[in-house]
Amino acid sequence: MSYKKMYFSNAYRIDGMYKISTIVPTSVINEISTSVCSSILWHNILGHVNYMKMSNMKKLGLLSNCGGNKSEKCEICVQAKITRKPFINAIRSTNLLVLIHSNTYDFKRFMIRGGMKYFVTFIDDHSRFCHVYLLKSKDETFSMFVEFQTRMQKLGI
Repeated sequence: MSYKKMYFSNAYRIDGMYKISTIVPTSVINEISTSVCSSILWHNILGHVNYMKMSNMKKLGLLSNCGGNKSEKCEICVQAKITRKPFINAIRSTNLLVLIHSNTYDFKRFMIRGGMKYFVTFIDDHSRFCHVYLLKSKDETFSMFVEFQTRMQKLGI
């Protein structure tokens, strides 16, 4: 059995992406690729690889008679390529602590060491200094802001 040409098998799907768990010899890929010969399926299994790469894999004998069909559109790839236009009139602060960007986040189902369930970020617009504080409850946010403000004034960044 030649292990020069390797292929990933035991792919399973999570949130529209395929995860690959083991490596098997080329002989197994030939069995798999002849039974399931959909270029969109292989595109998904191979981690949304470019169709041109799939065409090259077909030429190398890694995929048998499938792949490289550019006419099929992948919804996940289309969504991933959508970009947001930049804000036109973004005014930046010229002094420290004039404009602070902040957000409070939830660890969802996870609780980290010390019983912390949330974290808050503070970013000074002028210096771009960012600090993260861990919180047990959201009502600690203001006291963390006061601590952040005091720290920034002492550092004079």
